Amino acid sequence: MTMAAKQLADKAKAHLDSGRAKSAFKTAKTAMKKFPKESFFPNVCGIALTQQNNQREAISYFRKALQLFPGNIDAQNNLVQALTSVGQSDAALTLIEKYLTSRKDRDNLRYFKAVAESHSGDHPAAESTLN
Repeated sequence: MTMAAKQLADKAKAHLDSGRAKSAFKTAKTAMKKFPKESFFPNVCGIALTQQNNQREAISYFRKALQLFPGNIDAQNNLVQALTSVGQSDAALTLIEKYLTSRKDRDNLRYFKAVAESHSGDHPAAESTLN
């Protein structure tokens, strides 16, 4: 990440950390145009939208972050959680199964899987996943 990109990243993160989601979104969206190959900025846009209770729109930003860097674990987690929160648990579960084959942080993924199973109404599966 260049120095200019890092400065914008720090600014966007500071906005998020202080609860200024709209400012974080604006900063990250501007940075996306200046640094279109950086996955950090679309992920921040998605986080900012999620903080504004707009998970549906956030999904496209998390997907964009993953197009740029498929191994971005934060964007993977954020996408799974956003999909689950908008009722797309089947899509979330498909991604979780994919990520389980390549990631080491299985505890986080099992938790996300249980949440998605619960949201889809499969409470016995959710309980089994957590045990």
